[in-house]
Amino acid sequence: MLKSIKVLAITLAMTAAILNADDFQLDGTWKLHHWKGYKPDPVMTCENSVLSIREVRGEYGFAVASSIRPAAKAGDTVTFHARLKGKGVFFLKLHNLDAEGKWICESSRSVRHELTQDWDDVALSVGVDNTEGKRPTRRILITVGTGNGGELDMTDSRLILQATDYVGEAKFPSQWLVFPNVANDAEPPLKTIPEEIDGIKGVLLTPENGQLDLTSLFPTQKLRNCAWLYGKIKATCASPYTLGAGADYFMALHV
Repeated sequence: MLKSIKVLAITLAMTAAILNADDFQLDGTWKLHHWKGYKPDPVMTCENSVLSIREVRGEYGFAVASSIRPAAKAGDTVTFHARLKGKGVFFLKLHNLDAEGKWICESSRSVRHELTQDWDDVALSVGVDNTEGKRPTRRILITVGTGNGGELDMTDSRLILQATDYVGEAKFPSQWLVFPNVANDAEPPLKTIPEEIDGIKGVLLTPENGQLDLTSLFPTQKLRNCAWLYGKIKATCASPYTLGAGADYFMALHV
């Protein structure tokens, strides 16, 4: 019975994930990217739904961009599917756009794949991000290409956009300032990080496997042991973020 419940739970989770994904067909939507680093333009032809690129002489190769610009936010995952063959290194790059579809910048996220002369079914995944100091990402532009001297044949191209319930890509702090043995009724500051709380100085701790073990900071293990932990989360821009934390007994979270 327990095994059946586990299987059902996994099936439901997978179904929910599938329902939360958008599938975009990309064949027929590709146009040459005219950035100066991709000049001169390569020779591009399309026959029987196969996009072919030859004579790639640009300093940075070439890229084609899809006219489909789906809504996306930081934390979502893009998976590019296609049948590919050719020569050189194939790349997939995202460009971040705002809510009106205006270009923000080229994302720092990209993936690469070594091309061969045989058809290869490829699936490449990359996460959507925000760009530090820029407007938050609300749409994306997808570009693919190769370096100088490359060749590409591509067909059956599609994009699966997996939305996430967790917004943003802010990382949990890699270091925490911990104040152990603090009185339960203490009222430490919530908007600044203090040097000490009621005469107790902070101890720097680094999480291991995403966890902080406070055992060694208390002389005895007992109910109502209290500690305050401070950590800094760096946000890349003014945008919604999902934050989460957990404890094995009682915890209050302040942001």
